[in-house]
Amino acid sequence: MELEVAIGCVVLVVVAYIAGRVGYAIENDKRKESEHGKMNDAVDAAIKVEDNRARNLLIRALGDIGCQYETDEDGTIIFKYQGEVFQINASNDSRFIWIYDVAWWQMRLDDPDAELLKQAINKANEQAAVTSLYTIYKEQKVIAVHCRMVYYFYGNIESPHDYLKSILDSFFDTHQCVKDEFDKLKRIKGFCSN
Repeated sequence: MELEVAIGCVVLVVVAYIAGRVGYAIENDKRKESEHGKMNDAVDAAIKVEDNRARNLLIRALGDIGCQYETDEDGTIIFKYQGEVFQINASNDSRFIWIYDVAWWQMRLDDPDAELLKQAINKANEQAAVTSLYTIYKEQKVIAVHCRMVYYFYGNIESPHDYLKSILDSFFDTHQCVKDEFDKLKRIKGFCSN
């Protein structure tokens, strides 16, 4: 009987030893998985921060709305949206982007309504979020109308591509505002000259 108890004790010690080793191995694996998981989380967080920086987020949003883009030698992003050429200056070091719609309307300087166009731009700027301005090109004898705006564009935007579309659409609203003001001024001029 003593032999049976001794064998039973040895078996229990061996089973306890094996169970202890297996338990230790499982705990060690869990700890390694936990450390690996923490490392993956840290890498994922770093990637997310990088993806959500202004320029990277903008480039991804442009792709999402189907806009092909090019960059010039200064890094300006140039693309077409709704047939209009836009330029954007964006950096991953800033949370803001600068959008330009250059020379979307031109008129000859000798046009009798050129002065009305300047007034229409001033009136539109009272109403629109997007700023309109004009440049006079004396050599070409042309006045050109431009629009520009600075927008916040960073990672906590819920739907970057929808946000970008709404920003770009606001430029077309401003175009219409300038045209409407120009038409009003022309009607007033026509009424006053009769």
